[in-house]
Amino acid sequence: RRFSGRIKIDGTPQPASIRFGFGHVPNFDWRYSRTVIDVTGTIEFQGRAKFGHGTKLVVMGTMLVGNRFNVSAETEIVCMHKITFGKNNLISWGSLFIDHDYHKIYDIKSDALLNAPKPIVIGDDVWVACRCLILKGSVVGNGCIVSAGSMINKNISGTQLLLGGSPAKILREGVRWEN
Repeated sequence: RRFSGRIKIDGTPQPASIRFGFGHVPNFDWRYSRTVIDVTGTIEFQGRAKFGHGTKLVVMGTMLVGNRFNVSAETEIVCMHKITFGKNNLISWGSLFIDHDYHKIYDIKSDALLNAPKPIVIGDDVWVACRCLILKGSVVGNGCIVSAGSMINKNISGTQLLLGGSPAKILREGVRWEN
């Protein structure tokens, strides 16, 4: 665990309002699961947040976390630029959020950077099911559900949508979910 960054907590912090390494997901053996926290950037918590066992959190940029944010287990969030999570989000196990490509790609003739990092924005009341891949430039609107195994790599406009596929598309409109 490395921590030389900044943590900002809006309001008055309450005991156990931000938790790491909790919970039990039957298909992961928590005894062999390792939570990794590497923060050299800034995380801003806007309320309660839970990061389940085996969560890997690497923040070199700015990550905003809304109230009642919940990650179940074995999910990776890698933020070099900016990732924003709204309130009341549920992130299932085995997903990856990454706002950059780790390696830069340049045009040979102009030397222009071709794959600059782009922010990820996850709205309020979003459920991201297991084993999803959320890439740079992704925007998921309020009240959306991202189906298991989906890959998002763009702005998908709208609210209360069921999204799925690789790349994800709108499967159904006018949906809601409950925890």
